[in-house]
Amino acid sequence: NVVMEGSLNYQGTEIALTLTQVHNKLNRQDISVNGMQGFDMLTDKEGWAYMPFMGQQKPEPKPAEEVKLNQADLDLAGPLVDYAAKGHKAELIGKESIDGKNCYRIKMTLASGKIVNFFIDAVSNLIVRVTDKRNVNGQEIDMQTDLADYKEVEGVKMAYSITQQYGTTFISSIKVNQVIPESAFKHDM
Repeated sequence: NVVMEGSLNYQGTEIALTLTQVHNKLNRQDISVNGMQGFDMLTDKEGWAYMPFMGQQKPEPKPAEEVKLNQADLDLAGPLVDYAAKGHKAELIGKESIDGKNCYRIKMTLASGKIVNFFIDAVSNLIVRVTDKRNVNGQEIDMQTDLADYKEVEGVKMAYSITQQYGTTFISSIKVNQVIPESAFKHDM
């Protein structure tokens, strides 16, 4: 179990984020914007989103296909660890330069059929970029996630800087092996 807290500045608006993860069971983002609380959650059975700052009046279920396609997001170790046992396929595409770093590009075809590209620093062996396609508001978009500012948390290096199209999330705290309340799995307000 992991709980991360951080913030993102999006077009001048400060957004507070809490990411709660339970291995193979829950991936939940709680979002606070201008006093409004929203969330985006995925479990091993369902997905829900509630974004009042984007006009949603109540929590809405995610389409079954989206829930199925994103089940790998529940894997805290990530798809690279024991990938074959998880039914994923990995292919070394070659080397590419990312922000001046020589990186290996690994194309993963997940068991769900989803394709994810990992760019791994050839010196540190840390993931510096992940690309995939995501369904956002009914549209498929190319998602690029850059990871940086790795720090050790309970013997595991974790990124404290996560940059996507919307901006950079700066992680202020990462806690592992936390007791996650049952309310984290609920989608009603």
